[in-house]
Parts: sequence; C-alpha cells; structure tokens
Amino acid sequence: MGKLDYLATGQIKTRMCLRIMATTDLHMQILPFNYLTGQPNIAQGLAQTASLIRHARTEISNTLLLDNGDFLCGTTTGFDNTATWKTRHPMIEIMNHLGYDAATLGNHDFDHGLPFLRAITNQASFPFVSANAVAHKGGSADTDTSIFQRFTILKRQFCDKSGVQRGLNIGVTGFLPPNMLADHSDNAQALQTRDILEAARCVIPQMKAAGADIIIALAHSGFGPETHSPDMENAVIPLAELDGIDAIICGHRHQVFPGPNGPTARNIDKKLGLVHGKPVVSAGHWGSHLGLIDLDLSLENGTWTIAKTRSEARPVFSRSANGQLTASVRSDEKVSDIIAPMHQRIVRRMRQPIGSVTRPLNSFHAFAAPSRAVQVIQRAQIWYVTQTLSAPELRNLQPLLSSACSFKTGGLGGPENFTDIRPGPVTVRDISDLYPFINQIGLVRITGQGLRDWLERSASLYNQIMPGAETDLKPTATPGYFIESVLGADYSIDLSAPARFDITGQRINPEARRIKNLRVQGQLVEDDHAFVMITNNFRINGGGAYPQSSLSSRLDFPATPLPDILTSYFKAHPDLDPPLDPHWRFAPVRGARARFRSSPNVQPDATGFTDLGPDANGFQILSLSL
Repeated sequence: MGKLDYLATGQIKTRMCLRIMATTDLHMQILPFNYLTGQPNIAQGLAQTASLIRHARTEISNTLLLDNGDFLCGTTTGFDNTATWKTRHPMIEIMNHLGYDAATLGNHDFDHGLPFLRAITNQASFPFVSANAVAHKGGSADTDTSIFQRFTILKRQFCDKSGVQRGLNIGVTGFLPPNMLADHSDNAQALQTRDILEAARCVIPQMKAAGADIIIALAHSGFGPETHSPDMENAVIPLAELDGIDAIICGHRHQVFPGPNGPTARNIDKKLGLVHGKPVVSAGHWGSHLGLIDLDLSLENGTWTIAKTRSEARPVFSRSANGQLTASVRSDEKVSDIIAPMHQRIVRRMRQPIGSVTRPLNSFHAFAAPSRAVQVIQRAQIWYVTQTLSAPELRNLQPLLSSACSFKTGGLGGPENFTDIRPGPVTVRDISDLYPFINQIGLVRITGQGLRDWLERSASLYNQIMPGAETDLKPTATPGYFIESVLGADYSIDLSAPARFDITGQRINPEARRIKNLRVQGQLVEDDHAFVMITNNFRINGGGAYPQSSLSSRLDFPATPLPDILTSYFKAHPDLDPPLDPHWRFAPVRGARARFRSSPNVQPDATGFTDLGPDANGFQILSLSL
C-alpha cells in the first residue's frame, strides 16, 4: 500500500468501485413532517433518505454510509434532551439500524452540552471523529487534547470487478467550524477548536501512517473563500487543495452540491462535483438529499489509485415547473416506527398554549423592512435582562440595545421556510417557529464604532444597487438569517454605497459606509460612545462572521436558551399586542427597485411592496421601491 495517485491512463490490473453515501445537517429531522405547521413536508426527513440509502446499496455492492454532523440538534425534535435518551436515544438507534460506518460532529451537536453528547454518541455502533474539536489547545495541532478520536481507519473487505475479495483501509476524519461551539456552563472550559486546515495538515500524515489507502474528510463546513484565512468557517475550497485528502463530504450551510445552483469559483466544477479536481458532495439538510460519491479504484503494484469519480446529490423529492412537490420515495417503516413514540409526544406538546398575540408575526419580508417577529425576539431579550438584574445593575447597562434576526426567511429551506404565526393563541409550536435553535442569550459591551461595524456587517449582505437599477435585494445564496437588526438604534441603509465586508466577513472596503444617520436615544452615535448590546452565543462566537473586534467585552449573565426566554415572555404577556418600531429603513436610491423572494402566503400591503407573482421554486417574488 502506498500513496494514492489520480490516474488518467495506464494499464490497470484490478478495478473496484466504492460508493460513499452521506447525510449532513439532519438536525434530527426524521419524519417528512413539519412540526411548525402540523402538516407533512415531503422535502425532508431521514425516514425518506433511508429509502434512498437502501436503493443506493442495490446499485453498487461496496458502500460506506457516513454522516457529516449536526445530526442531533436544530429542529423541534432536536430540542428534546430528556434524560432517558442518555441510555437509548432514537436518533442513534436509527443510525445504528441504517448501518452508518462513521460520523463527525457539527457545531449544533454540542447544543445540549458535552456530557449529554458523550452519553448519546456512546450508544453508537460506529465511531464519531473530530480532528479540531479539542479539550485543550496546545501550541500546535499535534499537541491538542482531542475530545473525540481524530480519525478512524475502516478496514473493509470489498469485491473487485472480477468478484475477488480485496482489503481496503479507508481513513475517515472530521472537522467542524471553529469558534462556534455552544458555551454551556457545563462545558465552556472543555470546548475549544483548531483551525480546520491546521488540523487537517496534522491528521493526514497520521492517517497515512496508520495505513489509510484513501482518506475521506467529513467537513462540517461549507463553500466560502478560495484562499485560506485563520479559523475560517467555510473552508471546503482550500481544504480540497490539500494533498492527501481524496474525497470531501461537506455541509453546515445547507447547500446542495453538485447541482445547477451550486457555488461558482474557478476551481469548482458544479456539474461533475469536483473541487480542485477532487470529488465533493453536500447533501442539503434535514434529509432532503443523499450525497453519493462513487470512486472507481484500481490496484496496481500494491497501491490503490483512483481512475475516475462521480458525485451526486440525490433528492427525496422532485419539484414541478410551478413549484409543486412530489415525493420520490416512501418513508422507511422501521425508521418511522423507532421515532413514532417521540413524534406523538412532540405533536401533543407543540399544541400546548402559552399565550396569545393580537397581530401576525411572520418573516415574509424580515430583511426588507422592520419585522414584528424579529422585534418580539428583541423585546423579549430586553425584558428578560430587566427581569433578571437588579435596578443598580441595570443602571450600569444603559443604554441597552438588542440585536436579533429571523432564522426562517426561505433560502435553501424553500418557500415553506418562513415564520408564520397568526393572530390568536400562541403555542409551543409557535415558539419553535419563531426561534428554532437553542442559542443562549448573551450581553456584550460595544462602542459606537463597534456598533457601526456590527450593522455594516449586516448591511454588507445586500447587493449594491445603483440609481435606476432593478435587481435582487440580496444574493440568493446569502442566508437571510445572517442579516441582523438592532432595536434601540435608529439608522438608514444606503444600498448605493459599496459593502464594507464580503459574504465571508472579510473587510474588503474598510472605509465604506452603508449605515447612515446612526442614532441611539435621538443622539448621533460617535465612535467612542459606549453601549451594552444583547445578542446570543452564536453571534458572540462568530456565527455569521460578525466582527469580533466590534465587541469590547462579554458580560457575566446567565446562559439561558432563547426559546425558554420567549416562552416566559409570552406567558408574562398573555395578550401580547406587539408594536412595530420603524427604527431602520433603506435610504432612497433614485429610480431603483429591489426584488426579493417571499412566502406564497404573503399578502403585499401598503409598505411599498409590489407582487411580481410566483417563481419556479414556489416563492412569491416581491419588489420594493428604494
């Protein structure tokens, strides 16, 4: 066995095909069911992906099944951290049943804390690997103290094309996005991360020394910049450039690759699924797709080499020209049976009332105009801080700002992925609709300059729109949940100005100013002004590439999950009549209009939006005059 080389030509003595199957960002979405609407959703669910897995195994005899992380938390079912699951968790029971060979961890898998995660992963009949999640960060990657094993060598006997059994050692390692692990009180000191490429350069030689014939990287990281920068969140492109890695499973950003809507860069072939000439696949999220990489291997002079590859992201659904969804497969009965008790209990719990609201709370245009849904989150954050701290403590925290976003604005989740709470009773389901993650509240000190930088990061996510132009408000691939607003600050956004940051958070135009007339309590904000801002641990830890240099310091405050805070807020305000504060707006750009994708349930109103009708993906297209 020796170094793996890519062959274009040459005499081949032994050929063997290996199929790598992969899931990513399952977030414990097992059934094709939307718990937030109480209706089926055939575009998601591991139960359906399981049927694709079963069929894919009939096409090629030599297969591996891998998971790329964020399998445990991030949806309604993932909220459940019942102590009984520490002995028999349904997600692991399902993964054991499906025959997973290995898995890595994503940032959300730590949301319930490290002790809970350890108890769950210990139930698995397959190894979990992570090369850059560490308990103690040493002077270099090889001196780090790992939390989970850095890699595994899967020693398999596979049939070659002549029917002869051949041994193959498959090295599998994993990476998660740096600086994004939840800092719960029970694991805050035990969780650190190493830069993805630093960890990869260290672990690849170790895997080769352990006998790996081929190396697969499970990268819970998405497509981002072509060049490496320290602790970059989405590192797939530079990772693929490293010698020694032969195939990459990626995720985190819920992208689908290969495919026509995949990322575009000079080293990416989104039709063939190649990055720097190596096979890469990203299987969407919530079980929407099964990732497939087929490796055509040859054995010559004791060395396994790759003759050719094929990548595919195979969906569980199809969508017609008018946006109508059709299921491609049936749900796996055994998987459905395993999750059934939990499903029934969650459905009952989601119906429990906790209050009422007099006005609709939705995210149909949450990044195009001030939103009541976002402001309910922001006001709940302020309310909780004022309820928790004493009067003298509060006097030292004024003025108090509150930053939040909408997590559901369509995007890769499709036209069904919008918050939509109607006037009337508010239930547990509505809290999950409003805030689907268990991020924790956090307080930070921030200067006037830092506040402007924070808002410039948000404003940079929009397209630049010049006078007379008609274009998209933001790039389709830019997640709407990257766009924050800050209640307590009043400002305009000038989209005719260049962006200060690029999509990855790199400062490309340091002097650019889209934020105009920034005021707090009626006064123009100066660079040396001081504020306290409420946000969450996801943003504080670098989620969305918000500039950490903007934050002067973090304040000591109870790390309470925001869904719990929202539940308490609605219970304390049983007939909530949420106001709408028009505290931000787009500055006029003469003759310009901007389009954006909204929910098919939207009702364009007097806010200046024009209905342009549905698109081929089922979104309703709206336009606003700038």
